Amino acid sequence: EALLNDSVRLITMNRRLPKGEKNKILENQLNTNETHIAVDAIAFVVNKRNPDSVLTTENIRDVLTGKVTQWREIFPDSKLGKIQVIFDNRNSSTVRYAVDSICAPDMLYNGVSAVENSLQVVDEVAKRRNAIGVMGAAWIGAMDSAQVRVRERISPVRIKKNPEATAYGPFQAYIASADYPYFRSIYLINTESNNGLCTGFTIFVAGQRGQKIFEKSNISPARIEERVVNIKDEF
Repeated sequence: EALLNDSVRLITMNRRLPKGEKNKILENQLNTNETHIAVDAIAFVVNKRNPDSVLTTENIRDVLTGKVTQWREIFPDSKLGKIQVIFDNRNSSTVRYAVDSICAPDMLYNGVSAVENSLQVVDEVAKRRNAIGVMGAAWIGAMDSAQVRVRERISPVRIKKNPEATAYGPFQAYIASADYPYFRSIYLINTESNNGLCTGFTIFVAGQRGQKIFEKSNISPARIEERVVNIKDEF
């Protein structure tokens, strides 16, 4: 809304602007420049004491639409009871992705819950053996508020595209290769009419140094430079 109302000139989004939003910006005599800067993913995480951290895309869809509500419906020997789904925020892009890209045309199950941010998802999942947390994959490699690595507190769910397929986790290499199915592009949306600060920042982020920053996180840079390695049999 701030971008459409000309309160800010640069935002980061995981979607492109539809025609209606572009037209509103053009009415303010501004440009709409969209730059693809990275590829992120939606991560599903479970409690460390949950022995079942491999699911199929069908399992995920059934859980998010409410078709499946008990762990034993997926794993007959499970004693974990009801599945509790926890999103990072009810207005976050993870909820929008679940609605648009996973559940559609069905509705998101009204039995899911949401906290305020991704670190709270980690806290809740670390306390609840029956929980599945939903958050951005970048947080998998992050630290929590106590400077403890997130991976030490929860387990990322590995996903199979079908029951016979190989399971892949929400990690950079598998996001870039699209082996992990729940990936999404990230864009910088710049409405500057001249080459000012926003344009300069966009050029930096999309350039080699900016892309290196993404490479060191759990987000895949949009432009991955080829790295040629020569291997010799003898020294």
